[in-house]
Amino acid sequence: MANASRTRLQGDQYQFLWSWHEALRLLEEKTPIVAVTVEADDAGAADDIVVEEQLGTLTRRRCIQVKWHVDHRANVDFDYFTHVAKGARHSILGALFNARKTLGTLSPVEIVLRTNHGPDAKLGLQIDGDHRFKKSFVEGTVAGQIKIARTAWKNHLNANEPEFFAFLRSLRLELAAWSMEQLEAEIARRMEAVGLKCDANCVTLGRERMAGLARGPVAGRRLEVNGLRAIVNEADLWAEGEARLWLHAWEYRAFAKHPSEELDWTALHDRELRRVPEPALWQSRLLPDLKAMARRLHEKGRRRVEVCGLMPLTTSLAVGHMLPFVGGFQLMMEQSTSGKPARWTSDAAPSAASLREEVIDGDQNADVLVVAISVTGNARPDVEAYLKTERLTHRATLWLSPTSGWGDAALGSGADAVALAAHARKILRDARGRWAARSIHLFLYCPAGFALFLGQQLSSLGTIHTYERALGNTYQPSVVLETG
Repeated sequence: MANASRTRLQGDQYQFLWSWHEALRLLEEKTPIVAVTVEADDAGAADDIVVEEQLGTLTRRRCIQVKWHVDHRANVDFDYFTHVAKGARHSILGALFNARKTLGTLSPVEIVLRTNHGPDAKLGLQIDGDHRFKKSFVEGTVAGQIKIARTAWKNHLNANEPEFFAFLRSLRLELAAWSMEQLEAEIARRMEAVGLKCDANCVTLGRERMAGLARGPVAGRRLEVNGLRAIVNEADLWAEGEARLWLHAWEYRAFAKHPSEELDWTALHDRELRRVPEPALWQSRLLPDLKAMARRLHEKGRRRVEVCGLMPLTTSLAVGHMLPFVGGFQLMMEQSTSGKPARWTSDAAPSAASLREEVIDGDQNADVLVVAISVTGNARPDVEAYLKTERLTHRATLWLSPTSGWGDAALGSGADAVALAAHARKILRDARGRWAARSIHLFLYCPAGFALFLGQQLSSLGTIHTYERALGNTYQPSVVLETG
């Protein structure tokens, strides 16, 4: 009894290791995998793992039965598949055949038997490198003992030729699969490749999370990528080092390395019409989303964060504000520099770049400042037109631009962006004190990386109302930041 219990335990471990191995594919770049289900309730005997793969407009289901054998040295033959074990209702072949019938023919299906037993010589010669049966076996053009074996299988299933042919076409025999130790080593390599911790304890954690899914409700056994990320976050499996934030606003775009955090706001933006969320939506949803993201990174000690995504300047600003310099966050962003992609980092030593300032006095009774920062282009004409249209009463307008002049070449490096962001903060803080300003209305014409680094610097500046460029050479209200 003890040996039997140990064998069952090892069999479960082997199955859930394979489940974790398949689930990790959800984190790979450009993966065709859309979901992985553990202990599916609609796949018959091939229910241990169900992998859904996107094939153009179709979704293929790979339904996998995993079998573990303590002594993997023995080989399986044709008779192995038709043997009905004591207490069993069906042979392995019968169970797989019934599973195929259960799944129907509405979408592509593969029925997979994965076992650490290898095939004997006769069976092995009928299986191609992709685990499919050779065309001659599937079509029944074999002869001799192999024909006898094929006929025995068909008779055992009481199947007609068309359904037997369809079954053989869908059947995959992954024989001589990795041993437990080999599988654990391969999982560790895969975990490392997708940015996870990969020691033995972490491999075990992944296996245990899959076992937990199998014990849970049916609805929770199907994992898509966000569900897997939640498991990884909960188990603290992300490798130390840089975290990655994917924030999709103008459009959804996948990047080379998988995200530690991901926010998809594409439904709230319209790139063609240059529409961005209004301040009320920022307050009720988007800022809380950013705060929760920043809190999770902080709790995990993830202070170096690569920010990826196509987003409005005011969104970059808000991200930087929620991941502030004073909080110990160091941010990275890929930015086109002199026509080539370059990685800007907020902890770069600042260059000697600086801003020049022009001040235009306004209403002496107002406590509002208008600040326009022109880096890659001249924001002034459009900001002046917008202020005239909106009739915003303000104490003064500050026109800021690089001393070297605005334009596409205004920033030659991330170090320039760091320097200008720090100088902008000093100018804003001095201006707020000089005029006792209650709020600042901020207009930007700059690279996203500069906006990100500037956001990190925005503290003790009161309320900052930001504006995003809109169609028609004008601006629209965006996020409102309370900086203290």
